[in-house]
Amino acid sequence: MAAYLGVGSIFLGVGPRAGRLSLLLATVGGLAGSVFLVTARLDPAALAALRYGSGRDILALEGAGRAVLVAMNAFGTAAVVGVAVLSALRVWRSRGAAAWAVGNLLIAAGVLILGAAGSTAGLGREGLLFWPVMTAGWVVTFSGFAVINRARSPASTGRPGNP
Repeated sequence: MAAYLGVGSIFLGVGPRAGRLSLLLATVGGLAGSVFLVTARLDPAALAALRYGSGRDILALEGAGRAVLVAMNAFGTAAVVGVAVLSALRVWRSRGAAAWAVGNLLIAAGVLILGAAGSTAGLGREGLLFWPVMTAGWVVTFSGFAVINRARSPASTGRPGNP
């Protein structure tokens, strides 16, 4: 999913040409990843024993399958964070509404938190904090969208030239 959020960010922040290329690459990666996921061995004992954590050990996804998963998530995280920071800088330079810049920086921070939670899970180090950290990441990300949405209302004081 992260890769497709990244594709949307590329379309919005960079443009349709880069967006179409990133969509093509994400689609190819997504199809390959789907094949790896469908053919991965499921560990029913790990599923039954899951009490907390990410569920990382439920599927035996190694080698190329793991590489596709990591690449798709890394791309998505980098694209969303990069475009959000770029948007915040554009707003500041154009002297647009500060709320737009703050909202974009909150989105970037939230996605970084989500990426960190996913990375620690991928390394098998998430422990009991996986879901609280994921929740914090989604709350921060949502807060960023809420700040931007509030700034877009008719009562807002200004709108940036190129979010």
